[in-house]
Amino acid sequence: MPFTASRLWFYFLGCALVVLVWQSQVKVTPMHADEAVQWSLAKDLSEGVPYSTNEDRFHGPTLAAVTWVRTKVAGVSFKELTPEFLRFSPQIFSVIMALAVVLVRGVSWWVRGAWIFVLIGAEALTPYGHTYIQEMLLTAGFVWGVVLFTQARHAKNPRGYLLLAGLCFGWALACKVTALAYLAFFFATGLWLHSASFSRRNLAWLGGGILVGWSFFQSLAFTDLHGLVSWWYQLARAFGVAAGMSEDSLWAESYAPWFWTGGGLLLISLVRWVARSRLGHWRESDVDLPLATAWLIYIFHTVLPYKTPWLLLTAIGLALALVVPVLMSGPRREQAILFAGLLLLAFTAPRVFVHSQTLPEVVKFSAQTEQVAQAYGPKQFYIAIDGGHYWPLPYYLRKFSVGYGSFPTAEKAPLRLVPMVDNSQPVVEGYQTLRLHLRAGEDYWVLVAKDLKGPLMDFAAP
Repeated sequence: MPFTASRLWFYFLGCALVVLVWQSQVKVTPMHADEAVQWSLAKDLSEGVPYSTNEDRFHGPTLAAVTWVRTKVAGVSFKELTPEFLRFSPQIFSVIMALAVVLVRGVSWWVRGAWIFVLIGAEALTPYGHTYIQEMLLTAGFVWGVVLFTQARHAKNPRGYLLLAGLCFGWALACKVTALAYLAFFFATGLWLHSASFSRRNLAWLGGGILVGWSFFQSLAFTDLHGLVSWWYQLARAFGVAAGMSEDSLWAESYAPWFWTGGGLLLISLVRWVARSRLGHWRESDVDLPLATAWLIYIFHTVLPYKTPWLLLTAIGLALALVVPVLMSGPRREQAILFAGLLLLAFTAPRVFVHSQTLPEVVKFSAQTEQVAQAYGPKQFYIAIDGGHYWPLPYYLRKFSVGYGSFPTAEKAPLRLVPMVDNSQPVVEGYQTLRLHLRAGEDYWVLVAKDLKGPLMDFAAP
């Protein structure tokens, strides 16, 4: 169906509304726990700590490497990094993911351009396109892997496309071991829908690209070969975490993100079903491979006990980047249904995806600690944290000298933090005891030297 002037106005108005609604809903939030872990990993990497020996190596090295490169280019230290600077790294990859629309087949350039505008303007129309976590990088790599594989299916000489697709999948594997399950779903779906494209020769080129891409990025350009071994330890650990058998397992605080993502996939699938007569036989359409893979990823993360909402990013990202543009080329009725549903998703997402946000008390604690440090004397002021430390404290205390565990002057620190195991308030001579609440079940006793006179004194009461 040709794009008349009226259809273009309708299309661009819908795109603009989606972007405007999204941007009106997104708010800058404090750095939360998982973002702080990524910051710490990148900081250690910049200080020469090998990724393979880092205590946070169970997170992939890609985001840390990208951040390290950006700090070198910008000439800033990790203590100076703001949330805006850090979150720009995933935003770069939300743009990269959006550009995959250029290779989507059967779509006019008007539709491609307008939809790229939507995905970039709305930060990939995903709740975590602007959050400092690995998943946006993983999703971008996986989306490009799928779209390049689709190009290979239609190319006379598919080897170059298959090799590039493998490199993108290898990047995704280096971001997070979860991508291995995604690849399994992709191969299973591809063998079902397009078995002829999975010949031994094609698989050899694709597999070679995956191996090269994974080993290159996982070892940080072959500078840390032990990082390749760390990936397998990470994979073994992931089974226990995903099954809810590890102390690091997380349970859903709210199932709203799952309803939101499932609703989005249902909307897109419904429009696909309605437009089936225009898109040809359902087993022959390019949209069915990414859409079916997205559903398998969604079901996978719905069934597993371990739940963090951003794990749903790849599922919705595949559908938005590789399926929606094709559906937008259909009749106006299908477009209207999609625009209405996408507007609803854009309006509800910021309210739905509220997870592990840092409490205002932590932000206030950091600000007041800085004021006290200035009054005490920045060179003499330091903090001692007894035992372990829960994120995001390292990020919010990054400007100060902090010692963890036992060290000679720990008991004389101007400010001491002790993990709270019960309601027994510690009484230490020369200190006032306050209480810092991080999240449900995570509290600290804060011991403040009585000779510190400043705003921290009225921060909290036990």
